[in-house]
Amino acid sequence: MEDQVLIPAVWIPIRYAFPDDPNRLTGWSMCTANLPFGDRRTLQATGPLLLQPGATNELIIGIVFVPNIDYPCPDITRLKFADDIAQALFDNCFDITDGPDAPDITGVELDREIIIMFSNEATSNNFNESYAEVWILYI
Repeated sequence: MEDQVLIPAVWIPIRYAFPDDPNRLTGWSMCTANLPFGDRRTLQATGPLLLQPGATNELIIGIVFVPNIDYPCPDITRLKFADDIAQALFDNCFDITDGPDAPDITGVELDREIIIMFSNEATSNNFNESYAEVWILYI
C-alpha cells in the first residue's frame, strides 16, 4: 500500500494522484481538482530490474500518442484504446497479423510476350482481394 495515496474526501486507497478520466466531471481528476494551469510533466519508472555485471538487459519503452485531443479536460477513450493495442502487441511479443496470403502466379509465354497472372484460390484469406486485418485484443 506504500504506492497508494488517499482521496482526502473519501479515504479510498488509490494508485494514482488522479484516478478518474479528465472529462468525468463527477470524478477526481486534474480537471475537477481546480488546479492552476501549468506544466503537468510526469516521471516514468520501471522495475525492479536485476543488472548483473557484464549481462545484457533489454528494456522496451513505448510511448502512446493520439492526435487531436481537446484540452483542458480531454476524453481519453481513444488514448486508452491505443494503449490497449500497444500492450497487446507487447504481451504477444510483437507478433502482429500475418498479412494476406501470397497470390498464385501463373506465367504464359507468347511470341515476344509474357503474361503473368496473379490469383487467389477460394481457400486464400485474400480471395477476390478481400483481405482485412482484424484486431483481437487480449486484455
